[in-house]
Amino acid sequence: MARSPYNADLSKSITPENNPLADSHFLVNLRVFDDEYPVLVRKEMRVDELINQIKDKLANEIAKERDYLITLNQLPLDLEAPLSDFSRFFVRGVQTLIFQYDQSRSVSLEKRVTGDTGPLPAQAAMPVKSVRPSRVTLKNTAGGPSFVITSFPALIGRVDFTNPQEMAVDLGDLTDTTNISRRHAQILYVDDAYYLEQITTHSKTFVKDTALKAGEKRRIQSGDQIRIGNVFLLFIVEA
Repeated sequence: MARSPYNADLSKSITPENNPLADSHFLVNLRVFDDEYPVLVRKEMRVDELINQIKDKLANEIAKERDYLITLNQLPLDLEAPLSDFSRFFVRGVQTLIFQYDQSRSVSLEKRVTGDTGPLPAQAAMPVKSVRPSRVTLKNTAGGPSFVITSFPALIGRVDFTNPQEMAVDLGDLTDTTNISRRHAQILYVDDAYYLEQITTHSKTFVKDTALKAGEKRRIQSGDQIRIGNVFLLFIVEA
């Protein structure tokens, strides 16, 4: 098991029944992108405190200016609420808290993408789904299958039981899927421009040989080469 980004690294032998800090801490599974860790969290810790601790631990791997949230049972938790407010869930056993991007927040002028294009337009909201009339394709430069993208955000990675319906570009059937995460990257379409965003903190995503950090967005144009793990893809937009 990978080392936890949270302060408490725990043995798998700890259970709710033998939790030595049961009076003051919840035992939870903390999922951070592709990793999941058993950790003890203070019952009176606020949700935003937990988010900030994770961001501090992963400072060199994620874009700290992004907005993040914690979900429980697929529901986002109130940032200012202590975890004790959700005690009714924890009495059922070990629960999974998921640290993830908050896709609902708008992108302000100050939040810039990397590259020559400068900032995203002010108040440009990242769409949950948007259909683009142009034909957008990721072409496998090794001669494998190409992927036609019909809606955005378009998730790139490997399909498994955790994400069976949401994968726009499933690279799992290719010969070499080394260093490809389940939720590796995504293509965004905002105000007539396309952006590639890295999601995973483990493996790199490249645009024209330049690596991205997790949470970083880079504008892409037709003809740009993208590398996901060991897979080279050509981004093509046809009117």
